[in-house]
Amino acid sequence: MKQEIISAYLKRAKKALQNGFDFVPRQKNKEFLLNYGLNEKTLKQAILELTLDDYKEGPLEDKDKKGELWVFKISFEGIDNIYIKLKVYEVENKEYLKCISFHN
Repeated sequence: MKQEIISAYLKRAKKALQNGFDFVPRQKNKEFLLNYGLNEKTLKQAILELTLDDYKEGPLEDKDKKGELWVFKISFEGIDNIYIKLKVYEVENKEYLKCISFHN
């Protein structure tokens, strides 16, 4: 994947995060946050700190709803190999960010 494309997606995702944020409350995600004492604020901070080096794969087709999924892998607050799956989506011409996965 070309760095320019990844960089453009990260910029877009971080801007969308500022507009609004959805965290999918899957059991694996909720347990991970609880086990490590993380919350939505720290989750947002981890996303804002994403860099090109954190890119894992994407864009991938979202099989549930129209759109693309992007996957990143990070270390954050002493926790290694955190898997993050993100999706930028649009509502009424405004982009928002959805975090589908956040766990290790």
